[in-house]
Amino acid sequence: MAKLHFREAAFVRATPAKDGDAPPLSLAISSENPVRSYDDRGKEIDEILDHDPANCDMSRATLGLPLMLSHRDHDALSQVGIVEGIAIAEDRTLRGTPRFGTAQTAKDIEADVRAGIRRGASVGYERTRELLRTPQAGGVDAVRYAWTPYSVSVVPVEADTRAGFGRSVDPEPLPTNQNTVMPDTTLTPPPVTPDPTVHIKAGQDTERKRVSAIRASAKLICEKHPDGAEKFRALETQFIEDGKEPAEFHVELLKAIPGTRRAVLMNAENLGMSKRDVADYSILRGIQSCLRRDSLTPDGLEREVHDEMCKRMTGTGVTYAGFLVPPDVNIRARPGPGMHQRDLNVTTFTQGGAFVPTLILTPIIEILRNRMVCLRLGAQSMAGLEGNVAIPRQTGPATAYSLAESATLTKSTQAIDQIMLAPHRVGAFNEYTKQLLLQSSVDVENFIRDDLMKVLAVRWDKLILEGAGAGSEPTGILNTIGIGTVHFATAGTPLWAEVVAFETALAVANADVAAMAYVTTPTVRGNLKTLVKIAGFPNYLWETLAWPGFAGGPDYGVGTGNDGVVNGYRAAATNQIANNRLAFGVFSEAIHALWGGFDVVVNPYTRDIDAVVRITVNTFGDVAVRHAQSFCWSDNAAA
Repeated sequence: MAKLHFREAAFVRATPAKDGDAPPLSLAISSENPVRSYDDRGKEIDEILDHDPANCDMSRATLGLPLMLSHRDHDALSQVGIVEGIAIAEDRTLRGTPRFGTAQTAKDIEADVRAGIRRGASVGYERTRELLRTPQAGGVDAVRYAWTPYSVSVVPVEADTRAGFGRSVDPEPLPTNQNTVMPDTTLTPPPVTPDPTVHIKAGQDTERKRVSAIRASAKLICEKHPDGAEKFRALETQFIEDGKEPAEFHVELLKAIPGTRRAVLMNAENLGMSKRDVADYSILRGIQSCLRRDSLTPDGLEREVHDEMCKRMTGTGVTYAGFLVPPDVNIRARPGPGMHQRDLNVTTFTQGGAFVPTLILTPIIEILRNRMVCLRLGAQSMAGLEGNVAIPRQTGPATAYSLAESATLTKSTQAIDQIMLAPHRVGAFNEYTKQLLLQSSVDVENFIRDDLMKVLAVRWDKLILEGAGAGSEPTGILNTIGIGTVHFATAGTPLWAEVVAFETALAVANADVAAMAYVTTPTVRGNLKTLVKIAGFPNYLWETLAWPGFAGGPDYGVGTGNDGVVNGYRAAATNQIANNRLAFGVFSEAIHALWGGFDVVVNPYTRDIDAVVRITVNTFGDVAVRHAQSFCWSDNAAA
């Protein structure tokens, strides 16, 4: 069947009754008024339906067009009448006479039309060919079409202001009922009757703004996601016809965006890896395979995993240069406590030392890095995501009322928006000798993994705390709009009451919903350990207590013993925070999302004359805060 288009109109006016009889209704079905629409390529246009008899196919209209309740339900049950006597008038409008059916629904609709309650009519039509395209200021072309009318519907929305029930080219004032007895105007001036067109005009303006907002949103989404344009246009038409608000349309649009779906994790289990495959997976073997094959992708198990992950990431907009590594594969562990290795070197080479290989004692002495705090304080990690993620969030409650026994409740609606997560790239590279990479040692495997992955983890921890939200950086907790602040009266010397104020700020906002914690710099920690709560008593702002983990969460082991207690809450210190500020919050309200896995790129060419290979690892992720009120920062230094 031909693709149908619809244009709506408003301003319903019934012919006044004569001697109690219901006279016929007149209906202007359509006109040559430009109506904002879209062409077949999805480009915004001002559409003009040409009303020359040569360009308006009347083959269906001369037999009468069905009068429907709406454009959405074109079936027998939604037909309430027929429009007859359709012809093109001298003013280049298509006009006809509506005749309503005998069913109760049809009678109710007719009564509403005559009473002026239902004020809109809409024509359903097919564009048969494009006649003329004229460029206009603003970049929106005016396009004139030949067309065929198919149906007429009763709708509440206005688009073509020259079409509707009882509509003339120049609207006249509503006529006075002939049976009305008017007072003697020679003695008393007649009462001033409010002009009903004022209210109609106000309603029309409101409706235009609503429709324009919905169409503007649909246009923007169609430009960014042209493959889904038809779906978005259908959604646009549905919301306009249903009289729904732009805010509701925005929520539905976000749900319908291609690639936006419920978060789906991509991990070893979901990829179909068996326990044996997980145990056998090796990043180092993947790198060795790339070097051996002179390729960006390995072979064997590592290639199979890479190919499957690429399939899952299709359509996300994230591209990869090397081979993908699942975020949760179990890399072989280094020797732990109680496990020892012995240096088998002998002192004298000629006395057998030549037969003994040199084994490097592990673990290797690592560089000192900033401590990571976000995950161990409870930040939520979502790794291995497959598509853009939209998390629904309620921003306003319904309203409860106290009423009399028989009073009518007022409708209230919850306000809802969405937190959108989209990939940001964070990467790092290092260079290793080719000889080291070709070693098949468990220790080399772990060294390569830790050296590359830890620097990425430290960077992401920094972005969770202080991501700028500009350029390529996601928005971290500090720069999230709406978080609370506390100002120290004397910078560098917080008072006990000011430290407690962080907790109060969250409680006042009802944001003290889970485990809370303080986080600051080691410099501030040292300062707080010397500041007493109350003068004369040896109770300090920072108390040194063992904190092996936190309630309901895992023990992250090394480093957590340095945490303490401030105001009865866990407190951590890290050099990730700038300017010696103090922060407090519910860190489980922070979300760290990662797409796919680790993108490992093997480059043996940059320093080939030195037999050095560059290994680059990229990750793609984002940061979001569920509720900004769940965090509070000092706006000046605490030390």
